[in-house]
Amino acid sequence: QFASPAAVSLYNAQLLAGARERTRELQRALVTRALIDQAIGIIRGRSGVSSKEAFERLTRISQNANTKLSVVAERLVEEAVRRARVRR
Repeated sequence: QFASPAAVSLYNAQLLAGARERTRELQRALVTRALIDQAIGIIRGRSGVSSKEAFERLTRISQNANTKLSVVAERLVEEAVRRARVRR
């Protein structure tokens, strides 16, 4: 008597958990993308290259350092912020 409603409840709970996980992943992706875009802007500002070339440079740095692209971008942005604060 309770098996069918329990199965439906379990299925719905699994769907909800999956949706929450996808939401967390998308939120992380948005933050990561923003950092990468900022890093591209910094590279462009320093070197005058195109967006494509700046992204390629960032990718090369990431591959050479064997570090995730988002981590390289975050470090570059943090360093640019530190330098800007020192100049004040």
